[in-house]
This record gives sequence, C-alpha cells and structure tokens, in this order.
Amino acid sequence: MKLQKLFGPVSLKLSHFLLLSILTTPAIAFDSGSTGSDGAFAPVSSTTIVLPPDGILNFTTMNIPSGVTVRIASNLSNSPAFILVQGDAVIDGIIDISGVDGDAVSSNPAGGFAGGLPLQVTSGNGLGGNGQGPGGGPGGTPSSPAANGGGFGASGGIAQAGNRPASSAYGSTTLQPLLGGSGGGASISAPTIPGQKGGGGAGAVLIAVSGVLTLTGSIDASGGYGTPTTGTSGLLYGSGGGSGGGVRLIATTITGNGTIAIEGGAAGVGTNRIGGAGALGRARLEADIFTFTGTVTPNVVATSAPLPVFAANLPTIRISTIGGSAVPANPIGENDVILPSSIVNPVTVEFAATDVPLGSTVELTLSPASGVSTTLYDLCTKEEEEDECRA
Repeated sequence: MKLQKLFGPVSLKLSHFLLLSILTTPAIAFDSGSTGSDGAFAPVSSTTIVLPPDGILNFTTMNIPSGVTVRIASNLSNSPAFILVQGDAVIDGIIDISGVDGDAVSSNPAGGFAGGLPLQVTSGNGLGGNGQGPGGGPGGTPSSPAANGGGFGASGGIAQAGNRPASSAYGSTTLQPLLGGSGGGASISAPTIPGQKGGGGAGAVLIAVSGVLTLTGSIDASGGYGTPTTGTSGLLYGSGGGSGGGVRLIATTITGNGTIAIEGGAAGVGTNRIGGAGALGRARLEADIFTFTGTVTPNVVATSAPLPVFAANLPTIRISTIGGSAVPANPIGENDVILPSSIVNPVTVEFAATDVPLGSTVELTLSPASGVSTTLYDLCTKEEEEDECRA
C-alpha cells in the first residue's frame, strides 16, 4: 500500500486532478455480465487476491470497508484484473494495483510490468536492464548511466543528461484492450557501483457493476518509484520510475468522492545523475449516471455511454514459434521456450495474427536482461483469418 502516493505533498495538488460531476438520465441499466459464482466479496481485513488464470472475478456484491486494503496480485500469465459485480459495489477502503518500488520486495500487480534489473559485474560496466512492458524504460549505458522511466499514457521521462530514447506511449483511451503500466529501466553498474532496479509499472483493473458503484476510498494505480529515493545514499545513478496503470470503471451509476491515482513513479535520485520519472497511466469512467465528485489524476475519460465490458474482434497477435519450437498458448514471460544449443542464427520468429488489417507492420523488440534492445519489422500480408507473420 502506498498511501504516501495518494496523500503525500506531491499528489495532493488539486491542479493535477479532474473533478467529475456529470448527471444524465439512463436509457437502460448496465449489465456487468457477472455470473456471481464467486459470491459476495466483503473482506474485514487487508488481503491480497491472486487472480484465477483468466483474470476474471464474478461477485454478487462487493464491499471494501474503510481501513481495508485489497492488493490484486498478478497470476502466472500476468493478466489484467476483471472484477464483475451483479449488484452494488462499495469501495470505502483501498484497491491497490500500484507498481513495485525499485527497492521493495512485493507481489507484482495484476497486469503490471516489472522494472528493469541491473547487471552486477566484477569488472567493467554492467548495462542496466530495460523495464518490461510495451513502454519499458531503457536501462543505463556507459554514456547514459542513469535510466529512463516507463511510458504508458505518455512517453516516460528521460534521465538527467541521458541520451537514450524516451519510452513510448501506448494503448487507447477506451482501455480496450485493458493494459497496465511499464517498468522503468535499471541504472548502470560497476564493481564498486551497484546498479539500481527500476520501478515497476502499475497494474490494470476493470470493475464492472450492474448497480451502483460507490467510490469513497481510493484505487491506487500509481507507478513504482525508481531508486535510490534520495540523493544522500551515495549511490551514483538513479533508475527509472514505473508508469501508472490502467483503471476502467463501468456501472449504471458511479458516485462518491474518492480518489483514483494513476501517476507515474518518481525517478531514482542518484548522487551524480537522476533517472527518468514514469509516465501517467490511463483511466476511464463509464456510467449512465455520474454523481462522482472525487479526484482523478489527469489522463481520464468520462462518458455516459458505457462500452461493452469485453470488446469483440479486437486485433490480436502472438508469437507462435521461435526457431521451430512452439510457444505455449499461455506464456508466463520466463523460460517459455528453451532453444537447443545446436541452433544457429538467423532464427525465425513466427507470429499468429487475428483481425489484424492486411499490410500491417509487425514490430518485434528483443529486450535482453541487460543492454540495448533490438527491433525488427515485417509485414502481415496473407489473407487467411490467422496470418503467419515472420520476422
């Protein structure tokens, strides 16, 4: 839980928030699609939820009281969290999908991407690892030793006196597909200079409520801090902060005066160089009736026309084979494919694409545990329903 992110002096500047108070007349009540199979959710003490494989929770009602924090941790496939509620939902406590700080040991949030790892060496320089995710912050190099922040709703911050490119913004204002934040890069290391891990990106949560969603507490989707957190630690180079996450709320009525925080994590403050801060995340509120007067970090979209919970026919692309070895249907991002030692370059990577327009360019980025990423391009040109694209 990161109350300092929600209530500290940096994040309580009201100029950084959007006040929402919109009232419309509903044409038809919204249906969350919840089966109710997980029953009523009413924790009485702080808890951590580990999502099922599909990332979907089906509640009849939900009530998170004041003083209770619910941390939503990632499953093996790091899917976003989809919380579907048949009746009403009250969030008077805290839903926590914040990114993990670079110097912290905590469960990664659902749908969030981890910060880059430093490469500790006994001689020479160890390149800082890039942050994970579509907007992962580039790690430190000898000419740019501090690391950049992760991107999402905007580009990530560039490190002090850095020459690495800013991490990219990505995703959509509709939050379809639902995506989380990306990690900041790790700083460079040397035998007597330990590299610093990047802050993790915040997670992604969709809360769909058939009845009234009352938010008087908070949803913390702020990015993890880079390290070190102060310039007095003696550590020379700061890592990048993680970007804020994705929050989508859908209900017949959204009310309350709570807080949704999607700001990026602060940059690591090295003695010699400061890293780059993480970018803002994305938030979207959809309801037939709005009487919500709370505070939301900028980058929020509010609409009285709720979209479907799960969009149909979204373009998808996945890696299907690497060097002739099949990739698991549900990869976990670590040791999914082990290539034989006899394999030689070049290695063919095949993609399976569905509902991707013909002629689209496929971009494949190879990000080592440390060092500079490489990006390859190819075209999807076949007319089959599921293309096989190669890079």
